[in-house]
Amino acid sequence: MINGSPWSFIVPKKGLRQRDPLSHFMYDEALSGLISKAKVEGKTHDVMIARQAPKISHILFVDDSIIFHYVIIQEAIEIQKILKLYEDASGQLINFDKSTVPFSSNIGESRRRELCYLLGLQGVVKHKKYLGLPTMQERPKKETFGMLSERVWKKLKGRNKTYYQRRGKKVLLKSMVQAIPAYIMSVLRLSKGLCNDLQTLIARFWWRHEY
Repeated sequence: MINGSPWSFIVPKKGLRQRDPLSHFMYDEALSGLISKAKVEGKTHDVMIARQAPKISHILFVDDSIIFHYVIIQEAIEIQKILKLYEDASGQLINFDKSTVPFSSNIGESRRRELCYLLGLQGVVKHKKYLGLPTMQERPKKETFGMLSERVWKKLKGRNKTYYQRRGKKVLLKSMVQAIPAYIMSVLRLSKGLCNDLQTLIARFWWRHEY
């Protein structure tokens, strides 16, 4: 039935088109299976990216992929083989212009250049953001999440010349200002100092007629 009227028969066929909403699920499973197979065979190894964190080999989210492995030439060659096999099987090509590789601070410059040349990727100190979140937390944490204070400050500063009644302030703070750190706080733990700074900004806006 098309628009309420009977039409011709639909003949199902196998295969998925580009941009099909189901395609990335099947391709992600295939790529994940190839990486897991190499890990079982001892060709690659899981990496612990933080203290007390579980070891992982890869993270896949829709069309974004992050692969972790040791800075060993053999493992880099194996990862390159996996990606080439994935390209040949799926027909999807990796955009090397948008792909980068960060290294641990313990890796020497010569080894970094060697692996970047082998993988055909550009080396970076760190990824700035991934899904709106910082990929690496620096010490102190206040410097990593300082953007939150700036965003809250800009949101409140833009209303410093507008008089708000209590109801208006309450709606502004709950619907806009307090929603800014909610996403990050659902994933990462903020420092007490940063939470106190955000609370101070909110309290000043709440109790003062002029911010």
